[in-house]
Amino acid sequence: MQNCINDIYYKLTKSEKEVLYWLVQGLTNEEIATKRGCTENCIKLQVKSLMRKLNAKNRAHLAYIAGINHFVEFILAEKIIK
Repeated sequence: MQNCINDIYYKLTKSEKEVLYWLVQGLTNEEIATKRGCTENCIKLQVKSLMRKLNAKNRAHLAYIAGINHFVEFILAEKIIK
C-alpha cells in the first residue's frame, strides 16, 4: 500500500502539492488562496481533487494521510515551498 500512496504523490501537480503543504500547516482555504494569489474557489477545487486522489474523507483525513506518508518532507525536498 505504501508504494501505491507514494506513486500517487508523484502524480500530484505542483499546485496540488503546494496546497497540500499549506493545508497540513493548518491554513484555511482563504489563507491558502491569499498565499498563492488565487481565489478561494480555486483552492476548494484543488482540495477536492486531492481528497479524491488520496481517498480522503475530509481535510483532517487528508492532512493525516499526508503526515503518515511524509508528503511534507517530499514537498520540502522538491523545493516547491520556498
